[in-house]
Amino acid sequence: MRNWGILGVSFVAFVAVASGVACGRTGLLLDDDAIGPGPTDDGGFDANGDADAGSDAPDLDGAPPPTILVGDAEVANDQQIATGEAHACLRTTAGEVWCWGANELGQLGDGTKTNRPSAKKVEGLPSIVRVATGTHHTCALAVDESLWCWGGNTQGESGIGTMGPDPVFTPTKLKMPGVIGVSAGGYHTCAYDVQGTVYCWGRNIFGECGAQGMANVVSPKKVPGLDTVSSVALGWEHTCSIMTDRTVQCWGRNQDGQIGNATSGSNEIDPAVAVGVTDARALFGGDDHTCAILGNGSMQCWGDNENGELGAGSAFINNKAVPVIGMSGAYQGGAGREHTCVATAKGDAFCWGSNIEFEVGIGPSSVIAKIPVHVLDLVDARWIAAGEAFSCAAHKKQGAQCWGKNDRGQLGGGTINEYGDSPGHPTEVKGL
Repeated sequence: MRNWGILGVSFVAFVAVASGVACGRTGLLLDDDAIGPGPTDDGGFDANGDADAGSDAPDLDGAPPPTILVGDAEVANDQQIATGEAHACLRTTAGEVWCWGANELGQLGDGTKTNRPSAKKVEGLPSIVRVATGTHHTCALAVDESLWCWGGNTQGESGIGTMGPDPVFTPTKLKMPGVIGVSAGGYHTCAYDVQGTVYCWGRNIFGECGAQGMANVVSPKKVPGLDTVSSVALGWEHTCSIMTDRTVQCWGRNQDGQIGNATSGSNEIDPAVAVGVTDARALFGGDDHTCAILGNGSMQCWGDNENGELGAGSAFINNKAVPVIGMSGAYQGGAGREHTCVATAKGDAFCWGSNIEFEVGIGPSSVIAKIPVHVLDLVDARWIAAGEAFSCAAHKKQGAQCWGKNDRGQLGGGTINEYGDSPGHPTEVKGL
């Protein structure tokens, strides 16, 4: 486990599988209230999540449609949330994106560098089906299958063809048509198309973009050897995908076994099979760990486990998948720096791992949860995301709640303080 300092991030989205998760890392199942036929997004840092684009036409009275079309599957038009290092973004049932928290590199998309402790709508976007967040950047997938990104671009993570210290302050459309899924990691982003081909860009020091001989990739570049992908999920410096046969392949940094191929220490440029994962329905990555939701609602995780983030009841690193103790009915999840959270089909939320910043939502900050614990005081948690040291859950239809660290307003409660007004307890996001 590295020393994060001030540069920590979580996966979203998020990878619903985003994140996507981011960075946001989150994971989603197609079915509305039960284990469905397949995944639609990444979990990740945040992440972030990804999903197949498409939408039913809105009702004539202007109300949001009750479902959205994900490939050939019609799913509930629930809200979706993604978290980065210290910012969060919510995709509403109306297809809008609202963001709050840290904004030093324009990751909120409002044209400024001003941190915002309350949610603000991102202007200039078409109707959105999924949002994904990285450390300091954000991407959104539109109904028309276009992809938009903004925020930090120091490693090329915004995918605009250049890299440098200047942020991308407002949503910018990428030159990549036909996207049906996206996920954001630490400083890299990946998307895939209807053919199941994956494209990545951003930092590639550890091979997380799957590109040989390149430290950075500034425009979307195809990951060789992957042609049957149904979802992608990004971690801090690694990337994973669910294949159409429900197996998982990962690549990138592997110092703590986060690739899941029963090895650790050496980076993997080429996709490697995660050992023992055969029925993955959703996937999400954290700092140095990865988790999969299986078809029966149980879970497996692998990688770093110094603070119990694998939910296996121990603190031993595992370089191949181990079961999450007592987890059932899992619907979607997200992984952060050293913690993991899951939403169930019934709307409950469970978290485990480090709670030093109250990010698990239990007791004093010294507590470490090595198995899933129920997060109390949440209302209808339909989608959950884990940031660097905070967590957020979107309600099924309107609003969101966050808990954990709040030094840059990432809880969205209208104030900036250490842990919100009630440390460890969910705070309702204002402005939505």
